[in-house]
Amino acid sequence: MKYLIWFGVILAILIATIYGVLFTPFGNSFIKPIAESKIQEQTKLDSRLTTFLLSTSDFEIVLELNEKNNIKAKGSYSLFSKAFDFSYEIDFQKLESLDSFTQTPLRGALYTNGTVKGDRAFMKVEAKSNLASSNTTFEVVLKEFALSSLRAKIENLQIEKLLYMLKQPHYTNGLLSMNAEISDARSDKLDGKITTAITKGHFDSSYLTKAYGFKSTMPTTTFDSTMITMLKGSIADTKVDFNSNIAKLNIKSAKFDIKEGSLKSDYAVNIADLDKLFFITSQHLRGALAANGEFSKAKDLDFTMHTNIADGKIDAKLHNDDFYADISSIKTKKLLYILLYPEMLDATLNAKLNYDLLQSRGTFNGQVANAKFEKNQPFDLVKQYVKFDMYKELFNGDVNAKIYKENVLASVDLRSMESAIKIKEAKINTKTNQIDTDLTLGIKKDEISATLRGDIDAPRVSINFEEFMKTEAAKEVQEKISKDIDRLIKKLLK
Repeated sequence: MKYLIWFGVILAILIATIYGVLFTPFGNSFIKPIAESKIQEQTKLDSRLTTFLLSTSDFEIVLELNEKNNIKAKGSYSLFSKAFDFSYEIDFQKLESLDSFTQTPLRGALYTNGTVKGDRAFMKVEAKSNLASSNTTFEVVLKEFALSSLRAKIENLQIEKLLYMLKQPHYTNGLLSMNAEISDARSDKLDGKITTAITKGHFDSSYLTKAYGFKSTMPTTTFDSTMITMLKGSIADTKVDFNSNIAKLNIKSAKFDIKEGSLKSDYAVNIADLDKLFFITSQHLRGALAANGEFSKAKDLDFTMHTNIADGKIDAKLHNDDFYADISSIKTKKLLYILLYPEMLDATLNAKLNYDLLQSRGTFNGQVANAKFEKNQPFDLVKQYVKFDMYKELFNGDVNAKIYKENVLASVDLRSMESAIKIKEAKINTKTNQIDTDLTLGIKKDEISATLRGDIDAPRVSINFEEFMKTEAAKEVQEKISKDIDRLIKKLLK
């Protein structure tokens, strides 16, 4: 009994000592420098606890991380049940000085306040914030310190201010609003909905032009967008409507598997005026374009596109860097109109294009049917000297090309009932719009050779008269000229 009493006395003294050390002003003054030292060690900042009050059931802390960056917390707790109920306030007016603490380069200011209630098993965090001049509220539930559910609402967040705070380039302006209702936030058992909208969007054309190396200035681009994401299991399924003065993009279902890290999506894009894409294509275009397809990214990248254009259609596929296009029933005259090229050929084109994006190398193999040519210099010369009208002919044949970056070697082999057109590996530079090639025109049993050089839109044409004079057509021309000269001489001698 004596020893039991002594044990009780010692235990009481120990408890009193701990209480005196921890939960009295004297004890707080003893713990405060130790706590400050640990905080400075973790934050790598000259942090100070300007207020540190700790009792057996209450606490109040004011932490000055550094100048103009403070954290305040005040509330109650239970040592035995490990429960707590406190309010907090975070007032960061100089984020750029907190890099060592945030581990992310930031700048500007951020204010948030809220409450934390619960224990290890169940904790609820509620907060309000002025993030990027928005009205933001959220409620988070943690179970065993793991995220369980989330409700968040963001109203009129200014995107340019968020980009500034995150030290990102100012590539766009706009107002972002979001509403998130996630009843289960576990990564493999997601259940919820997130709705996001951007209004009054405006891309910074000058920045994007410079950043992506566009050869011409990106036009002023305004936009608005809505996204609805449904969360189920490990899948985030998003619907997108993006509208701008350049293009409209609609996605009915973009499924991202968080567990697998894979994405599969459909898309439909509409461009009302193709010439607005000049800053990307460096090629003036006419008309509109509507296309749709699918996009997926897991181990490999796969992309498909389907579009109707120039009274025909194009079905294209991209697998990693390999691009393939199947072109069918395209009307060449309408295609040339879209490309703003001289509409010198009216025909139906079927073709296949294979292109390696990594090496900028590929092949084009096409078949032309019922081709009829519009006015051009080679045909005019034939009509003038040979008295044969190639404009009346309908041609069929092949058009092939080897492509390496901006350099193209194009070959043409077209035939009609009484004529033919042959070009072997014409040198075309799509960057300078230049052509250099030999051209052979077959007229009945004769052949006429010529060269085409200069601008593709209006090349210089030179005929090989030495070879031409050996043809049957040339003999007829010579005979006609001789007869004309003979008549002229006889007339002069009278």
